[in-house]
This record gives sequence, structure tokens and C-alpha cells, in this order.
Amino acid sequence: MTFEQRFENRAGFVMDTWFAYLACRFIVTNRSTLVSVMKTVSVLLVPLAILGVVECVTGWQPFYPLWSLSPWATRASVVAQRFGLTRAVGPFGVSILFGINFALFLPFIYWLRYEKNWHLRALILSGIALVGGLSSMSSGPWVMIIVVGGCLVLESRKQWIKTLLVLFVLLCIATQIASNRPFYHVVVSYANPLGGAGWHRAQLIDVAIKYFHEWWLRGYGDQDPGWGHYFGMGSTDVTNEFILTGVRYGIWGIIVLCAVLVAAFRAVTATYRRMVYPRLKSLCWACGTTLFAVVVTWMSVSFFGQLSTLFYCVLGIIASLTHSQFDWQIPTRLTRVVAQKQRIAVASEVRG
Repeated sequence: MTFEQRFENRAGFVMDTWFAYLACRFIVTNRSTLVSVMKTVSVLLVPLAILGVVECVTGWQPFYPLWSLSPWATRASVVAQRFGLTRAVGPFGVSILFGINFALFLPFIYWLRYEKNWHLRALILSGIALVGGLSSMSSGPWVMIIVVGGCLVLESRKQWIKTLLVLFVLLCIATQIASNRPFYHVVVSYANPLGGAGWHRAQLIDVAIKYFHEWWLRGYGDQDPGWGHYFGMGSTDVTNEFILTGVRYGIWGIIVLCAVLVAAFRAVTATYRRMVYPRLKSLCWACGTTLFAVVVTWMSVSFFGQLSTLFYCVLGIIASLTHSQFDWQIPTRLTRVVAQKQRIAVASEVRG
């Protein structure tokens, strides 16, 4: 690859990711703007979900003819089916990305139930987004939807979280001891609602560990790591965002990626603790739900194309929302009510 080609490639990557991040970071500066953006997104996802259902049931893919105009994209077959239904793709590269697109915004759409005259609308639009994600007929989006649903349920049952985390750790240890294979092999074997290539995800981790000494320092850049023969493929399909980052940039890329995620989680947690009003706490919970669901999904999916841009938009929104100068636009009346409740609580503690 020449210098000009490499520069064009990296410049395009920056425009698709960090430019999208900065645009959302500087546009979404108050709660009303955030609500407007999420309402717009929730409505725009409706025709996309309808298209997904049509593709899933009929097999008609209206965007497929456009593939012939792409100089770098290829698709082996027009229709990929599972259980007699077509895996909806829409305008995305693959069905997995199409389904994750809905799951990515589902927590924010569901949060809109707090807005005036939007309770029923939010529930209906959440259901439409859910159907759109399921129409992909792909395990990645289905797992992400399950994670999102679980986190939203835990919002009203936070006392369960510590217990569930301890049980998860104990289950991983017990699985590792009882099984003759690593625990992640067992996880991908059973935590795969639609079947699919779960073995590929586990084998990819094994191969990445085996060749760690080759890629940890500098990575392979944009070159194929040459692991395709382990999966019966001509090229390597790195279906893991963390491994893909390491393959491209070495261990330093993984460290930076994890640092960004840790910073985002810390900011969301700090903002959640700072908020007093339930609806604002719920918005922070929606942000945390999206981040956690993305991290879980990254263990079996790598983002590219439109989904990378959408993720960086969400990351920009979260960064803006957790900034100290974000305008939450809290009504003065609510502020007085909460302050009065706090004074009553303090007085009760003093008398007690």
C-alpha cells in the first residue's frame, strides 16, 4: 500500500469515527437536544425495522444491487437463510451489523418513556426496534438484545447485581475446573441462541494467544494475519473487536481501547451517583447498559462500516452527557421539591 493510499485509508477512518464522535460531542450539549436526537433516531429506525421484517420473511433485499457499485465489497450469495427465514441485511454490510444497529439504541429509545406524552410511543418504538434486531436472525444481535434486556430489568433490582457478579465468577471457575476445555469454549457453545459459528469465536481466541508473540508489539497493520487455514477460510475473519484491535495495532491498541471503555464507565457511574432525579439516573443507566452490551458483543463481533460511525456517535453523546458542563435543564420546581424532601429526610434522621 502506497503512502497516498494509506493516508486516504486512515483519513477516512478518522472521518468515520472521531469526526462522528466530535460532531455529537459538540452538538448534544443539553438534555432537550439529546431527547430530540433520540426521538429522531427512534422514528428513523421504524422503516428500517419494517424493511428487516420484509427481508426476513420474503428474502427480498432491495439494497443488494448496489453491491455491484462497490469496488471493495463482495457477497457470496444473495440470500442467507436460517431456520427457513432470511437473515435481514438492509443497507449494512452483513446481517450482524444490521441487527446490532437496533440494539445499540434500544436503551435510549426505552428511556424516552419518561418524556411527556411519550410513554406509550417509547414502548411501541422499543418493540419495533426489538423486532428489527431480531429480523437479522444473527446470534450477535440476539445476544446483545438479551444483555440489554437483562440490564434494563436490573435497573429496578440493583441489589441483585453484586450477587450475580459473584455467581458469574464462581461459575467461570467451576466450568474451568469441570471441563476439559477453556471456559470461553463452553460459553460460546451454549450462549449461542441461533447456533452459528460459535466454535469460530473460541478458536479465534486460541489462535490469537498462540501467535501473541508475533502481533503484540506492532500488530499486522491492515494485513491479513494469515490465520484463515485454522478456520477453513482463505482469509481471516476476526470476529472479535479486541483481537481485531490487537491484530491491527498491537497490545497498545487494546490498552487504549480498554482505557477508553474504563473512562466511559467511570464517567457514567460518577454521573449516575451525582444525579438525584430518577429519570436522569435512568438516562445514565441507559448509557451504561449500551456500553456494557457493546463490550459483551465485542467478544463475538467486530464493528465496521456504518456501525463504527454509529458507535462513535453514541460514545460522543455519552461523553457530552457525563461532562460537568452538560445542561440537564432541571425545572426549578423539581429542584425545590427534591430539596424539601432532602431537608425532611435529614430532620427525620436528626430526630431519630
